[in-house]
Amino acid sequence: MSRPNQADQSSIKNKPVSDLRPGAAVTFQEDIDTLKSRIAKAESARETWRVASEKEKYLEAYFMVEALELQLDQRLRQPRL
Repeated sequence: MSRPNQADQSSIKNKPVSDLRPGAAVTFQEDIDTLKSRIAKAESARETWRVASEKEKYLEAYFMVEALELQLDQRLRQPRL
């Protein structure tokens, strides 16, 4: 399996977790756990860029955290199937 290129990675970041594995059944809890893991990684990256005084990278990471938290909130509000 090949690694996605940079363009593929940016499009992956914005997809719902359930869309990342076509044909695979993702449970509600797996979806939530994956989003929480992605949030933790994004928060770590945000803090790294803040400490390094890399404003542009910090802002990118900050908005990634915000987007992932929004996805998590929306997923938690969806009825469980």
